[in-house]
Order: sequence, then C-alpha cells, then structure tokens
Amino acid sequence: MNRQLLNLCLAAGLAATAQAAPMACVANATLDEYVALGTGGCILGDKLLSHFERLPVSTVAGDQAAAYGSFAPYTVQSGWNVNRGVGAGSSDTLSFSYLVTALLHPIIGVTGGLVRSVVNGDGANTLVKEICFGGHCAGVADLTLIAFDIGVDQELTVSGYFAPVWSVGVIDTVTIDGGLTGSAFLGGFYNTYHETPEPGTTALLATGAASLIFLRRRR
Repeated sequence: MNRQLLNLCLAAGLAATAQAAPMACVANATLDEYVALGTGGCILGDKLLSHFERLPVSTVAGDQAAAYGSFAPYTVQSGWNVNRGVGAGSSDTLSFSYLVTALLHPIIGVTGGLVRSVVNGDGANTLVKEICFGGHCAGVADLTLIAFDIGVDQELTVSGYFAPVWSVGVIDTVTIDGGLTGSAFLGGFYNTYHETPEPGTTALLATGAASLIFLRRRR
C-alpha cells in the first residue's frame, strides 16, 4: 500500500513539473501571444524569456510584431519582425519589457541592431535597449544602448558587456519616424545575449592560440 501511495505521489509530482515547465519559444508568434505566456515565459536555447509586457507608449499593436529566435554556442538571438513604414509627419513606436534568465551560463553582454532599415529625407529609425541587471527595470537602467539610422549617419548595431549576471530586465523601444518631409521603413530588430564560455572551452581556446603563436615563431 505504501509503495502504491509513493508511486502515486511521484506520478503527481512529475505531472505537476511537466505542466509547470515552460514551452519552447515559437517563431512567428506575436507580441500579444508572448505577453499571454505570463510569468512562465518560454525557452530559447538556454535562456528563459518571460514577463513580457507591452508598454503604454506603443502605437504599434501587439499583434503586429512577430518574434523569431536562434541560438549558437555562447549566444542566443531573439528578434522581432515589425515591417512598418511611415511617411512625412507620422511615426510609430513599439515598446515592451521582458526578463531574460540564464539557465546554464551567466550573461556577460548584449547586442542590439536594426534590420532592413530604409530612411529618406529627415526620416529616422531608432532602437533603444535599456538593460537592468538582476531583474525588472523599475527605475534608471544600468545600461542603455542606442542603434539608429538617420540616413546621413547610422549605427545599426550596438553592444555592451558587463560582469556576469544570471538575469537581465530588458526594455526594447523601437521608433519609425517619417520626420517632417521624409519617410522611414523598418523590417525589424534583434537582440543577442552573450554568455560566459565553459572554463574548459576557454582553456582550450587559450591553448590553441598559444600553439599557433609557437608554430609561427618556429617558422
């Protein structure tokens, strides 16, 4: 009887764990669908993305931005397809917050960038990334990155690095502005989260570099 009770408890525990486990992030899901995930969020590579919230300054509806994601050794990239164009005297803004939690290796840096940016005249596209170490952004961000395209000048990709942390709060705000007489189009934007390599991998890379230097000197 005790054994049957133990098996029932184990089965119940496994079922509860399975229900509580976050699902994998789905490509082409809209921002509204990510918001609906709530605190559970979803898994992308070895990162948990959760607590999505569309912020009031947004003029782009939550069903008009779709996500994509990919991961490679020591990097996880998430991006958003916006595909918005505006003319003179008009602008659109998409702003939302979320939490990125590392599951295997601490986060040591963030890269953000504009994708398929086209501006004419005094039009402009900007991406402002606010990063808060250790949790949600409740005040002034610990790190702010700005990518921009104003036609005559642009910095489409920006990066920032910091001491290892296990979670970062993020606010992404992208603005497509037609200016007074111009126009702007933006395909989307992306975020890449860099993590600490395995100690063994770091040592291996260092050994490889030392070997190359040694071989060059011998030649």
